Amino acid sequence: MSAVGAHLVGGLKAEDAEAAMRTTAGILGRHVHSLTDGETGERSQWIWFQIGKLTAIDGLEMAGTHGSPDAENPDYAVFPALSVDASVTELPIRSLGYADEAEASYAIFRRLRDEGAVPDGIKFQVSIPTPYASVVAWIREEDQERFFGPYADGIANEVAEIVHVIPAEDLVIQYDVAVEIGALTTNMPTSGPLGEKAFVTDSLRDALARTPEVPSAACTCATATTSTGTSPSHPTCRCASSSPTRSAT
Repeated sequence: MSAVGAHLVGGLKAEDAEAAMRTTAGILGRHVHSLTDGETGERSQWIWFQIGKLTAIDGLEMAGTHGSPDAENPDYAVFPALSVDASVTELPIRSLGYADEAEASYAIFRRLRDEGAVPDGIKFQVSIPTPYASVVAWIREEDQERFFGPYADGIANEVAEIVHVIPAEDLVIQYDVAVEIGALTTNMPTSGPLGEKAFVTDSLRDALARTPEVPSAACTCATATTSTGTSPSHPTCRCASSSPTRSAT
């Protein structure tokens, strides 16, 4: 059986962005509509690198752990917890790292395309966790609702920066919807309205609505329990693409 179409959702186990894109383009070629940079380096464990980005901001610091002791997946039982001072009402531009990584990887993508390693017509895909993901995973419950707005603004600013430096005709943005599933199944620690389905769907719609007019998709993923490590594996994902009209999955 030959591949007739593929969409790459998560990261790739590759040495760096160039290796990830060369490998994917070499195997899948024109079967993919867009190509990711593999989320290598400090992003290889998805949102774990956000802990370092957040604690580098004045007013955010480590505050023990939190989690869901009865979670079906033991990887979700205990997480680092960050406290947020009431003075934190906005985040510095590009402080979350996504725009910097996308800009650097796009330069590699263009070079590989010019070389012929990436076929013409394939777009550059940037995968962005929703604001909900890092707030619920890393922020202690009593600060989640208050910090959600500033962090959502921070993600929106990262996306705006990405759209500014990468031409729309070359760009696809994917929003990773994973922590939301854990929260709705009581496997992730939430407080107040963040645990309600209406908040989850409204926050996703807001993220999509704030995305400039480029092709985008929301991918919901459920993960199987892992026996080792801290990152869920074997995701089952469903993606809803939207361009130019966007919808939440």
